[in-house]
Amino acid sequence: MKIQRFHSRRVWLLHSLLLLAVLVVAYISGSVQYRTIRDQRIEELRTQQQNWARTSGNLIEQNIRLLAVMLPDLEEPLPEYITVSGIWLKKILTIDRSNPQALSHLSEESNESFRQQVQQLCQQTEDGFPRILSNGADIWLVTMTRDTHQLRLGLLSGERIASELLAIKSRVLDADSYLIVDEKMVLSGTGIVDSMDQIITDASLLQEIKSSMQAGLVGAPAPDWQSNGELTLLTLQPIIPVTGARWFLLIKRDNVDAYVDQNLRPLIWAAGE
Repeated sequence: MKIQRFHSRRVWLLHSLLLLAVLVVAYISGSVQYRTIRDQRIEELRTQQQNWARTSGNLIEQNIRLLAVMLPDLEEPLPEYITVSGIWLKKILTIDRSNPQALSHLSEESNESFRQQVQQLCQQTEDGFPRILSNGADIWLVTMTRDTHQLRLGLLSGERIASELLAIKSRVLDADSYLIVDEKMVLSGTGIVDSMDQIITDASLLQEIKSSMQAGLVGAPAPDWQSNGELTLLTLQPIIPVTGARWFLLIKRDNVDAYVDQNLRPLIWAAGE
């Protein structure tokens, strides 16, 4: 009787160990499969984000270049067809290059630094245009008229730029996008001007992004940046709207881990049934 009971326990123990081994193997196999699919999905998101950065960056660049071609032929006040067509112009000013008093037109539009920049441009040759100037929260596109006697300044519409940045957010699964102008001014999809340290709180990552901007690099400067245990994908896309201007489109997608896990877990469970 004792032998039979001992044998039964051995059989039960053996079966339990076999079952445990099967469960461990299944768990390891499932974990490996999940990590593989998860890594593939993150790479897909990264590629999608980089593609949209290129597409959106090209669109912004083309809009500014189109304005640079049109601006010399436009007259004040801004034609109505321009304001309703979606072209990124809000206002036009014309400055007589040979008349120092013409700068008085800028009295209500600019600070002293901006006025000095415009005055310097009055001395530039035709080869120095078009140019981009910033005046606080405003961005101006500056060209010569066809006869080269005047400067024409076009105020870019911050609302139009913000609208394009918000469109990126809807296309790239709620990623936030920012237009960085000359490495200083930062425009967000809400139209608010922020500083870069408000967007990127990690000091080392911020320095890495600034280094990438100075080098004109394309791609994700820190694709595996972890913040509070969550993965953040970053893509930095250089934009050169006109000669001498260096802009960058920054797309930032937070909580990538949570998004991927939420979407993949049901698929993994369904595959295991």
